Amino acid sequence: MPSKKWPKKEWADVKRRLTANFPPHFQTDKTIELLEQCVLSDQLKELTPYISLGRLCLSRNTNLTGSGCPCMYFHNHQYTVSTYDNKNKWYFDSTEEVIEFVKQNIPLVV
Repeated sequence: MPSKKWPKKEWADVKRRLTANFPPHFQTDKTIELLEQCVLSDQLKELTPYISLGRLCLSRNTNLTGSGCPCMYFHNHQYTVSTYDNKNKWYFDSTEEVIEFVKQNIPLVV
């Protein structure tokens, strides 16, 4: 079964935007680390990335709607995964832990 096409352009655009459009307190270098780890995952790189409130979010579709999108960011010296509404949060010490958690918990349909 052929795999879904990797939206490489979208990943590159998100990375470019993270390097250019945010003030230092957003710690985009940490978000870029998360992005680079996502791209190494065959499972995650097929999702559509976007930025919401300085967070790296992933979606299964291209209209970027729905509350089931996982969002990743760095805050208070911790990597964080949150639901889109930021009500539920999980904290990690490394990008590898974040990526493994997201791979195991991404919603089946977004």
